[in-house]
Amino acid sequence: MARKKGDSDTVAGCILVLVLLALVFIFSPGMLLMAVAQSQFDLGFDRGQMWTFAVLVSVAVFVAILLVCRRRGAENVAAASLLSYSVLSLLIIASLLICQHGFKAKFPERFAAYFIGDEQPNTALQTDRPSADR
Repeated sequence: MARKKGDSDTVAGCILVLVLLALVFIFSPGMLLMAVAQSQFDLGFDRGQMWTFAVLVSVAVFVAILLVCRRRGAENVAAASLLSYSVLSLLIIASLLICQHGFKAKFPERFAAYFIGDEQPNTALQTDRPSADR
């Protein structure tokens, strides 16, 4: 039985979505901090810069957790810090999902637009406030 081109496209699309979800999970601490910084200080970063700095911030968060685990004298520092980082990532994603779907908050969608989507990051976070020239 020969495979159709549509089947391979579907498999490739599923793999791409899984990789994207894994990246969002792994880098969620950095993504959250960068999205907050972008929305509060209007850094003017494009999507590539946001991903780059989110990765760097996530690595810094992991190193900070690693140092805390080492200072507290954990038996297996690497496993304890990896578990702590994974729990932190899970809590971030769960709270953003609860805010967006449970409380119908708009900020999780705006934060995601900095990293994923068709909208440009600077236009994705326009607020509903009236402008000064009206």
